[in-house]
Amino acid sequence: TVVNWQGQRLRTWQFNDVFAVRWTGPQLNVDSEQMLEESLEIAHHGFKSRTP
Repeated sequence: TVVNWQGQRLRTWQFNDVFAVRWTGPQLNVDSEQMLEESLEIAHHGFKSRTP
């Protein structure tokens, strides 16, 4: 969902038959100040775009 600065929904997507293909997570290190990132790759069988 995409929202504007007031928190109102501008666009929503509905995905069909979604499943995770790959997940990568951060290497945790308490001595590091590095920002942590994670990534989720998905596969799906179609989607619909909707405007509220």
